[in-house]
Amino acid sequence: MLKWKRIADNFISISVGKEYDAEPYYWTTLYYYKGLVIDTGCPHTAEEAADFIEKIKLSVKAILLTHYHEDHSGGAYLFKERLEVDIFAPQKSLEILANPPEIPGYRQIVWGQPKPINARPLKKKMEFNKLTVT
Repeated sequence: MLKWKRIADNFISISVGKEYDAEPYYWTTLYYYKGLVIDTGCPHTAEEAADFIEKIKLSVKAILLTHYHEDHSGGAYLFKERLEVDIFAPQKSLEILANPPEIPGYRQIVWGQPKPINARPLKKKMEFNKLTVT
C-alpha cells in the first residue's frame, strides 16, 4: 500500500506499508527532495515504491540512507538496481548493510529480511546536483 503527498516544490513524502486485511501493519516513509531519495522503505514495499518513483518520473541522483534498520534501508538493493544511482549511508551502517544479520521473525513478517547492499559512506558535507547536504 502506498500513499504520497507533495510537501513543497520538489519535495514529496512517500509512505508505504505491507497490507494484511486491506490495512498496513506499519507505515514507513521515504522522501524525495531535489533529486535525492532519503531512505527506501522496507523489503516488502520496495517494488511498489520503486514503481511509483519510475511512474511519476522523479529524477533521482542519489539515495541517502539514515541508518541500517530494514524499514529505512530495506528497499535499497532494488532502488540501486532499478534507478542506477549511488547509495550513501553513515559509516557505522556500512558493514551491517553489506552483511545484514537474520532479523527476528516478527520483523520479517512486517518489513521483510533485508538483502545486502554496498553503500558509500556519507560525509559530513556532500553536494548533489547543486544541493548541499550536511
